[in-house]
Amino acid sequence: MIKKVFFLKPKRTWHDYNVFERKMWAQLFTEKKSELRRRFGHSIECYRIAKRYADNEMRRLGQVKDISDANKNTDVVVEFSARRKEKVG
Repeated sequence: MIKKVFFLKPKRTWHDYNVFERKMWAQLFTEKKSELRRRFGHSIECYRIAKRYADNEMRRLGQVKDISDANKNTDVVVEFSARRKEKVG
């Protein structure tokens, strides 16, 4: 009699799910940001529109209920790009 060999996958933790959600959100954000950048140029509004769109998409897909951590990260990106523009321009 041949015994079946199977391997137990490690149980997923909340940390794993949060990492996955952040990756998905970041992917949507970068896709939308690059599309908007092509259309509108390098404006801060472009980042805000892309962020809003990605938030809504993630909620619509049902993969994220609370995106507060992701919002904190992108707010830093927006502030940094605003400061950089002020120094350069």
